[in-house]
Amino acid sequence: MEQKQKKHTHFKKAKKPSGTQTTTNKTKKRENKKLFSVKPKILERQKIEEEINELNSRIRKETPARGVNPLLSESKIGEDYSISYPDAKRFDQFPISKATIQLLNKNRFITMTPIQRAAIPHALAGRDIIGAARTGSGKTLAFLIPLIEFMYRSRWTELDGLCAIILSPTRELAQQIFDVFASIAGERFTAALITGGKDTKEEAKVIRLMNVLICTPGRLLYHLDNTPHFNTTPLRMLILDEADRILDMGFKKDLTAILEHLPKQRQTMLFSATQTKSVQDLIRLSLRHPEYISVDEKAQHATPETLNQTYMLLGDGDKINVLFSFIRTHTNSKMIVFFQTTKEVRFFFETFKKLRVGAVLYLLYGRQSQNSRNEQLSTFTKEKRGILFCTDIASRGLDIQGVDWIVQYDCPEDTAQYIHRVGRTARINHNGQALLLLTHNEEAFIEQLEKAKVPLNRVEPNIARMKNIANDITELMIEVPIIKHYAEKSIDAYIYSLTKMHNKSVFDSAKVDEKAMRQSYGLFADKLEETNKEDHIKFEEEDDDDVVEEAATKAEGDDDDLLEKADEQIIEEVKPKQFDISLKPKRLTKKAIHSVGTYIKFEDSDTEQDNQNDLVEKMEEEMRVADIEDKETAKKELKIKRMKKQSALTGFADVEIADDRKRKSSLTESMKEPKTKKTAEEMLQEKLKGSSLL
Repeated sequence: MEQKQKKHTHFKKAKKPSGTQTTTNKTKKRENKKLFSVKPKILERQKIEEEINELNSRIRKETPARGVNPLLSESKIGEDYSISYPDAKRFDQFPISKATIQLLNKNRFITMTPIQRAAIPHALAGRDIIGAARTGSGKTLAFLIPLIEFMYRSRWTELDGLCAIILSPTRELAQQIFDVFASIAGERFTAALITGGKDTKEEAKVIRLMNVLICTPGRLLYHLDNTPHFNTTPLRMLILDEADRILDMGFKKDLTAILEHLPKQRQTMLFSATQTKSVQDLIRLSLRHPEYISVDEKAQHATPETLNQTYMLLGDGDKINVLFSFIRTHTNSKMIVFFQTTKEVRFFFETFKKLRVGAVLYLLYGRQSQNSRNEQLSTFTKEKRGILFCTDIASRGLDIQGVDWIVQYDCPEDTAQYIHRVGRTARINHNGQALLLLTHNEEAFIEQLEKAKVPLNRVEPNIARMKNIANDITELMIEVPIIKHYAEKSIDAYIYSLTKMHNKSVFDSAKVDEKAMRQSYGLFADKLEETNKEDHIKFEEEDDDDVVEEAATKAEGDDDDLLEKADEQIIEEVKPKQFDISLKPKRLTKKAIHSVGTYIKFEDSDTEQDNQNDLVEKMEEEMRVADIEDKETAKKELKIKRMKKQSALTGFADVEIADDRKRKSSLTESMKEPKTKKTAEEMLQEKLKGSSLL
């Protein structure tokens, strides 16, 4: 022990000088490592603070005067900057953070559009904005960039709560805004896509943690009224995209109710392609000293100059043949065909698909399931060619790249609807073509378009290439009787929609040549006698759905159904109820790159049809178990009744039997050895025996 201790002491003494020096070096290295690990974060934070201060300083110096359109005035950007607003064409020439500029460049957003150049300087200064620009002009970035920059300069985190709400008229446009926000915000902020048709409970769990909510009006109002702890007090910005369309869809009361939930001290930006009376009323209600930004007032035309617009005047019986022939000769194009009603979309899609028109067909309408709509729209957007049949659900805000042709099979209700439809092509300086098919009764609409500065040229159909498909459709109806059903519903829906049009100088249902239309749709009575009998059998159980319950639809958050109010009031075929539903939970999909940069959107894991299966199976199982229990109970009660009758006959009516075995044994014994009744005299004698009298 002593030797070991000495060795140990000797070791400590001998190595002390060098050991002390080594320990000091290690300590220094550790301290240096700590400094190196902390220093970049400190330096990074210092750079961020310096950039924020510089941006705030530039914004104060460069703020244009009120009432000034930066595109139309030579307001200087500041004392240290020589570029004037009209000369600024790139995003990096504005006081925008480096991180945002990098993400804009990464997504190829480099050059600004006129509405972006005009609106961003006022929006960065915190002013309320009214942006009026034709569709496809880049309004989305005009409000997203000021929003992201405000949160960056305010050092906003997820702990600060809700900063902004962006309202969109449709789910598809909301999805598009959500994707653009995620691409240029990076990992800095949290956002959620809240639209109809999803699980409200799952949405309620996360909306309190989001910095930005991108939603439809009906769904937002539902959560404001029903979700506890949904705090809008921190809100700093409200953005209304396609405000005119939101109001046209009947959400004026919803917007008024939403505004009552929001703080008055906020920045509001409203963007709209048209300035209607309803929009003006909304402006007076929600905006404070707004800056009106319009980039189209001095334009010669209300539609892009790169858009070539033509129209045809046709008879009611010629339109379907012209459309079929036109698609057959443009199979390599990417085309959107607009119809007035859902019934027409379904008929043309099913008919043209079975007649092999020669192109890949897609369809999009309001009552389509959300998964189907997303799939159809996503696939069509990615493809370089194809034909999309749709209602006006696709006419607003959707940015579908590479659309060559817009064909309007039905005349739009007004010039605003026309402008929005053709706005799906010739977007941001790209070329595009538009064709409007009018009947002779709708020729007055051309004059209205010319007054609205919409230039159109008349063209005639190529008779040599036009194919009459009426007989082909009739043969198809004999093979597939439901096509006849779709054709009849399509005509009924179209004629009914004309009665709901406000533009009476153009639309008159009484002037429609219904006979010619029916024949062009293949509805020849003499050739379809057999299918009439089959139709009677197949569709005799269908009911009429005259009015859509809009209140119930909006309560569920399905805002897009209101796009087709005129169509949905038409007689609707109702299929036999199918009780196949599922209770599978909705899938919450996250794109979380960072704890702060979280983007959440809700997707249906299955369709409603699948959603009903599990519920009914569960109910059937419960009924099966309950039925077995009821039968067992009935058997027991029947046995007790029988035993009581037997016991009453044998004199044991008052005897309680614990179970079936005791009852059987008691009955057996009682039947073998029946008790005899004693006479009154014998009973008296037994009683007297025990008394003192005997």
